[in-house]
Amino acid sequence: MTLFHFNITKTLILTFFIVGVIHQQTMAQIFSQRRIIKETSNDSLNAWAKSRNPADKKKLEQEVSTLSQSKDEIELTYAAWGYGILGQPDKAQELNSFILKQFPNGVTALTMEYLKIFDDPQASAETLEDAYQHWLTRFPEDSFPEKYRGYHRKAPMAIALQYAKEGNMEKVNSYLTNQNVKKKDSYNIRLASAKEFMVQNKPEIAILLLQELYLNLKSLYNKKNTTKEDSYFLGYFPETASLLGQALLANGQIDAALQPLQDFDSIYPDETNTIALARAWMQKEKNQEAFDKLHNYIMENGANRNILNVLEPIYMRLNDKATFQTYIDKYINPQLAQKKAELEKKYRAEMINKTAPAFSLQDRKGNIVSLADLAGKVVVLDFWATWCVPCVGSFPGMQATVDQYKDDNEVQFLFINCFEQEENHKEQVIQFMLDKKYNFEVLFDKREGEATSTAELYNVQDIPTKIVIDKAGLIRFKYTGGNFNAEESLMEMETMIELAKQ
Repeated sequence: MTLFHFNITKTLILTFFIVGVIHQQTMAQIFSQRRIIKETSNDSLNAWAKSRNPADKKKLEQEVSTLSQSKDEIELTYAAWGYGILGQPDKAQELNSFILKQFPNGVTALTMEYLKIFDDPQASAETLEDAYQHWLTRFPEDSFPEKYRGYHRKAPMAIALQYAKEGNMEKVNSYLTNQNVKKKDSYNIRLASAKEFMVQNKPEIAILLLQELYLNLKSLYNKKNTTKEDSYFLGYFPETASLLGQALLANGQIDAALQPLQDFDSIYPDETNTIALARAWMQKEKNQEAFDKLHNYIMENGANRNILNVLEPIYMRLNDKATFQTYIDKYINPQLAQKKAELEKKYRAEMINKTAPAFSLQDRKGNIVSLADLAGKVVVLDFWATWCVPCVGSFPGMQATVDQYKDDNEVQFLFINCFEQEENHKEQVIQFMLDKKYNFEVLFDKREGEATSTAELYNVQDIPTKIVIDKAGLIRFKYTGGNFNAEESLMEMETMIELAKQ
């Protein structure tokens, strides 16, 4: 997740992010059209935003100042964005307030009002529906160009999904049959609602939502000559087939489940569908077919605990005189050994050698934790924020790594919470850790006006960023991004930590 500047209010972040998604003109295009910047590009603008070079900052200040004099809402929005990344949040907020006052029914106001409605996780579908109607009166669809109507299409889908969560199939159907809901949006409603009913253990309703869609898409899939529009809608076929197959399987309709599951498998075999297909074969007493499907997937993509748990009883049915450890020793352990060797070679080549900057930060209890106090240990830093999806997505793997080294006094993990915008962010972080049951050593980074942040000291531009420091206080690894696969993440972190120990 790329972040240009973090010392900016949550309202501004939401405004800039959403408006940036909606606007089909990029900031660079606007600049170049106004001839403010010659031969510019998004890359150069982003580079100026991140650069510590005073000359680059001066360039950006000049362009932002020019844009701030514009009478165009979109250009003013980009100017506010620019003030934010230049570390001038007051100016950004002032300009943002001016935009909302000057354009009370504009794109920015539309976005902010939409978020007020649909960002409430406790709101009922009826409440959302009523608020949406008032929003629609203020921001009628035909008052905006097509490229700014994204939320007009998104709202019915959000309301229909909320009705699905409440189990109200009649209201879901009312949106599916609404002539104002576009075809692709009705497809999205069907898929999202079907998933929700599967979560509610109501596969029979998911089947009703998906059966006709699956048959229509399969007919299109078998069509010899397809149009450009056909090709677009065919993109829904694999997911529809797999989800329908899983719903039929959960509903005990094994024979009916096989075909859609096999349809998906022929296009894009993934773990979830492979397991569902194997279970269908098992229930038909076709254990060899089930074993072959799982085994071939493992040989191609690797194993994890989920798929091995499904494979074990099948293997034992086919090999009553063997133990499952025989399979593990023959196929899984050599595969893991090869993967570990490849990872070690890869990470050894990527090792760096840079002195780790000193820092002292507060933990959840208010105690000060200093890097100097951890001398002689391998220290793993994880820079993260509660709102960062990749950060949170990587936490199961990080928890597995923390558990792996819980008895190793030579390794210390520090999860540095940074770039939070809320005044009560510490309380929110503490509650987050309690809710998710992560036993991480959390430290709170310095905020603007307090001192140089640890994120700045370690030149953290994007999060999550993970840094491994060796016993001598040298940074040996630094990488950005989070692996949502917990087992892969554990193996990667373990490899880096063991290399840092050497």
